[in-house]
Amino acid sequence: MESKWQFRTSGAPGRLLVWLLVAFLAWMPLPQASYPEQFQDLLEIGAFSIFFFWLLRGQTKASFDYKRSTGQGFVLWLLTAWLFFTLFQVLPLPPEVLQMLSPNSLIVYQSNVLFDGNAWYPISLDTGGTLRSFLLYSAYAAIFFITVKLVRNERWLRIIIFTVVGMALLEAIWGLSEQMLTYPNPKRADGTFHNANHYAGFIELGLGLVIGLLIANRSRRQTTMGIDGRLLGWVDWLFSGRPLLYLICLLLVIALFQSGSRAGTFAFVTSLFLVTTVSGWRVASRKEDCKRGAILRQGSFLAILILTLSIAISLGSADRLIERIQSVVTQKDVREQYREATMAVFLNGPVVGFGAGSWPYTFEASRSPRSYEWRQWPQAHNEYLQLLSEQGVVGLLLLGSMLLVAISNILFYSMERVSRSEQGIFFGVSIGCISLLIHSWWDYQFHIPANAVYFFTCLALAISTTEDLEVTSS
Repeated sequence: MESKWQFRTSGAPGRLLVWLLVAFLAWMPLPQASYPEQFQDLLEIGAFSIFFFWLLRGQTKASFDYKRSTGQGFVLWLLTAWLFFTLFQVLPLPPEVLQMLSPNSLIVYQSNVLFDGNAWYPISLDTGGTLRSFLLYSAYAAIFFITVKLVRNERWLRIIIFTVVGMALLEAIWGLSEQMLTYPNPKRADGTFHNANHYAGFIELGLGLVIGLLIANRSRRQTTMGIDGRLLGWVDWLFSGRPLLYLICLLLVIALFQSGSRAGTFAFVTSLFLVTTVSGWRVASRKEDCKRGAILRQGSFLAILILTLSIAISLGSADRLIERIQSVVTQKDVREQYREATMAVFLNGPVVGFGAGSWPYTFEASRSPRSYEWRQWPQAHNEYLQLLSEQGVVGLLLLGSMLLVAISNILFYSMERVSRSEQGIFFGVSIGCISLLIHSWWDYQFHIPANAVYFFTCLALAISTTEDLEVTSS
């Protein structure tokens, strides 16, 4: 039987493209999550090289056929519009137009002794930072687009998923091993990341996909009654690969706890609850004859997942997290002052902001005098407020709408009659991506290139699958 997933870029060049993408994903987390600027440059070079190599394959006409999936096409157009808006912020504008769009930017220019009333000025107060941000965002978009349009084969789909899970497992083992080396005063687990909270965000994405694989690999064997039937059922379970997945799940949970990330743990548990609630609503809407079996399968899965969490806690892995939670009472959190200053920046330019990447500049002008010690973090510790301060309501609407449409499509298709493999992809991607979005309320997860690229890659895998469902169901 012909697979419903079609690999449009067939042949050796097509396979080479997928393996280049796999190698790119495997490399990204290793050099400090590609956070240092020199590694960001390599990220952009790698992403654009893969993208242009794909263009040279001559598949653009077929791949840009948005009539096949209006939901997917809308997501891609919104992402493109957001990128163009970012570039628009560095274009020189007449003073009259700038006065309408961003009057405070014009006031800043007028305060300069070299101000020329006849010259044109951009919205961005840091054009260099905005251009750097545009290149980085374009690299993210290129990987997202390539993943959506390139993977049309179940084998390659699974290889990319296993790459994400494999790198999350490697980071978990790396972080826990380093932590054991610092005993008896172990540090927080952080793997190759420069910050344990960002490490936690990466683990969240991998943990979501592991849960998705557990759903996709649910055994279909109907165990017969009696000792022989139960024994055969256990043998089938042992050789199904599920015990290995549960072991990986346990290691990732321990790594998440040992990172000590309060926001990361809260975000993951909340995301798991939300997605499970949506899935439960889907089960409740089924006919009575198949509802009972679905409820039993979902109940057994949640029971085993809760058991995994309990084992992780009983092994003492939550001690670091408990210490961090207790520190809320004893330690002053200066991040709130960062958010207050960022909100002040947004209120000064609410429509179009002051330019992507301009936060370090605008923050210094708006920070509270009581917090005038050296800045501890290079970002605002709240992705949503920082996006508002840099790109205003317009930028938030464009990017937010793209993410909302993408995740809504994934959740919608997860409620349809789909295979277990597809259901696992939808479930796992939803948990990981929603968790990172929640975590970003307290952190700057999307300014960490490895986390951002893996987020968009996971999202692209699920969106690519929804297109195939739409084509085959019509």
